[in-house]
Amino acid sequence: MNELNALQVARTWPDLGTETKTVTMAGHDWPVQRETLETADPATHAVRFTVYVDAERKQAVSHLQGYLSQHTGASASAAP
Repeated sequence: MNELNALQVARTWPDLGTETKTVTMAGHDWPVQRETLETADPATHAVRFTVYVDAERKQAVSHLQGYLSQHTGASASAAP
């Protein structure tokens, strides 16, 4: 959720595609994959995050999908 909020606060419009980085939290390095996808609305992107427990990204421990919209600047809202 922190990564989605960071995009919202920065009003960043991410490129489509997949990006992987490592985030350190609670003394552990967590590989995080962000996938940015088109939606039916060209001013809205779906953003999917997957957090893995292992550097090889074989065991996912969390998934989150949200949306960024250019209708009101790049803003995000988490999907249920």
